Amino acid sequence: LLIKKHKCMQPKDFVEKTPENDRKLQRRLDQMAKELAFQKIASTSETDVPVLLFEDNGSLVYSPISKIKDQCNAMERRIKEMKEKRENISLTASQMSQMLSSGSPE
Repeated sequence: LLIKKHKCMQPKDFVEKTPENDRKLQRRLDQMAKELAFQKIASTSETDVPVLLFEDNGSLVYSPISKIKDQCNAMERRIKEMKEKRENISLTASQMSQMLSSGSPE
């Protein structure tokens, strides 16, 4: 005797959803891309449009442009300071190599 099982009990072929075969996911990704492009435009312009910002603790927060610009300026200053310090270190290293090469003129 063959016992028929319900269709809902049969294993289904699993198809992983990707943007190529899932319209809903494709729309969501397109919307996220548009929002990101808008945020980039807003951050470069002078309008005070709030945008998404990642905090140090990993949380995601809406933040005004002025706060982001302050953080960017602080980060740029920090990077410049690091570069200056690194250049000073490399200068001493190059000076040491010059001293070694001039010490043995043979």
